[in-house]
Amino acid sequence: MSTHALRSTARMRPGRWLARGVVCVVLMLAALSVLVPLIWIVLTSLKSLPETYAWPPKWLPAVPQWKNYVMILRKALFGRYYLNSVMVAVLATAGNMFFTSLGGYALAKFEFRGRNFMYLLVVATMMIPTQVTIVPSYVVLRTLKLTNTLQGLILPLLTTGFTLFLMRQFCLGIPDDLLDSGRVDGASEFQIYGKIVLPELGPALASVAIFSFMTAWNDFMWPLIVVDSPKLRTVPLGLAMLKSEQIAQWHLLMAGTVYSIVPVLIVFALMQRQFIQGITLTGIKG
Repeated sequence: MSTHALRSTARMRPGRWLARGVVCVVLMLAALSVLVPLIWIVLTSLKSLPETYAWPPKWLPAVPQWKNYVMILRKALFGRYYLNSVMVAVLATAGNMFFTSLGGYALAKFEFRGRNFMYLLVVATMMIPTQVTIVPSYVVLRTLKLTNTLQGLILPLLTTGFTLFLMRQFCLGIPDDLLDSGRVDGASEFQIYGKIVLPELGPALASVAIFSFMTAWNDFMWPLIVVDSPKLRTVPLGLAMLKSEQIAQWHLLMAGTVYSIVPVLIVFALMQRQFIQGITLTGIKG
């Protein structure tokens, strides 16, 4: 390398370091904007009730109140709310993974009349606000006599336009020769789906699992409309009921909030690698 080139490189290095420093600062500020509320929730969950109303507010509790995490489980059937949320989220996620993988495979690899029109309908559902579909969905459930049941909470979450679109885009990347080889060997379509297609859909299934679980776990509006019985409430409804008390017990509310965050963090931690791979591959193959 010539002397002139070395000098040019040396001149560029301070600018590059400055750019990297600015990027790091921006990323740190973005991370803090997310972490600070989470840290405040955890610290508040360890305070006593008077400390939560103290002014000016203090970050650290005088004595950590670990009993708050036990008290919230005993208060207002919160343990039952937690179990209801787990059942709804797990069943809705499993159903979403099954139905969208079948539907995405059919839309991507089968030729039939009206396929493109059906795909356009799926894409169109992504443009409709959820609030618009609440009344028709409630009427259907009431006709089926599924209101005020856990089945009524799960049924509308078994598939969504976005997850079906995501799965279809990923199925487009599966080679047709791989499917034809299974047919030549005498495998049925369900055998091809179970033994060839599903193993190829690992990253996409992880993405659908995370989206479905978060949607079902954090849903507030739909359970509020469908469920009347206190025993069928989910965690978001239970926390809202506690907040509506005459004197909000913020230390218990924050403990319940920490409980509500844990399952989502576990699901994302277990599927983080597949989730990132699935999003990347779906964008490339789409």
